[in-house]
Amino acid sequence: LARIRERFLENRPEAIISLGDTPACSLAGDFSGADEMRPGNFVFYDLMQEQTGACQEDRIAVRLACPVVARYPERNEVVVYGGAIHLSKEQLAAENGRNIFGKVSTEEQGLFGPSLPGAFVERLSQEHGIIKLPESHRDAFPVGSLAGILPVHSCLTADCMKGYLGTDGKRLDHMQGNAYI
Repeated sequence: LARIRERFLENRPEAIISLGDTPACSLAGDFSGADEMRPGNFVFYDLMQEQTGACQEDRIAVRLACPVVARYPERNEVVVYGGAIHLSKEQLAAENGRNIFGKVSTEEQGLFGPSLPGAFVERLSQEHGIIKLPESHRDAFPVGSLAGILPVHSCLTADCMKGYLGTDGKRLDHMQGNAYI
């Protein structure tokens, strides 16, 4: 970083050395020479960050609470109101070799726990997601219940929702557009 700073500041003294991405902020220990950090979704993490080794699942601090709108027990599937506009179309290869759009957790007393082994968002349309469930959890999501989706990439999910509900029950807003200027 020091060599980069020297090279660019020699000809462009107004240049700002800016670093940032969630893995760097999570894993690097020395940011000497940087003028600013832009850590992305560092405060939330997501499945992509888990896959890169930047965090473990228990550090992912965001779930999209999606109402279950239909059940298909014969296929071990449920449909949720939570689709591509809520989760994006980014996907990850899961342990089972399939591409997934998120992992799934159940709600208990207003909180979502760890993801259920073998439960994942298999398909998305604009507004809806199809969750594939293992046989053992086929009945875990009755119509009207909430499924907690751990997003592949939390930036779009967090921004789309315009606010958050903390584990303490408090509603939290987030900065809108250029409101800070």
